[in-house]
Amino acid sequence: MKRCLIPGMILGCLMLAWAPVSWGQKGAQRPLPFNPEAVETVEGVVVDAPTIQPGGIPAMERLTLKTPLEKLTVVLGPNWFLAQQHWQITTLDRIEVTGSRFDLDGKPALIAQKVKKGDQVFELRDSSGKPRWAASRPRNQ
Repeated sequence: MKRCLIPGMILGCLMLAWAPVSWGQKGAQRPLPFNPEAVETVEGVVVDAPTIQPGGIPAMERLTLKTPLEKLTVVLGPNWFLAQQHWQITTLDRIEVTGSRFDLDGKPALIAQKVKKGDQVFELRDSSGKPRWAASRPRNQ
């Protein structure tokens, strides 16, 4: 009986430990609820920006934007795609984000379709919300 109990307990603990972490990670792969009928544009100051490094573990990047009305999370795209676009947005930058609003863990968030900083525009999704990186994903990822 002990032979089955110990491996079963270890397996159960591993499964419990892995599940919440995988859903909470920036890189967790779950469909984002982009609604093309509910696109809005907000302006604000970046209070938390990702550091984009080429290579590494693929992860979905986010930033935190402080607007005059609220603080919201902006879901951008995978780090490898942002690195290809030569992403250059840092903390304290003033930006404009167009995207679809949704609720992320009980807090306001926006799935970015387009991010504008001065004359620089990063197109992340088309008008229907389809990711621009869908056709350009690296083969090794």
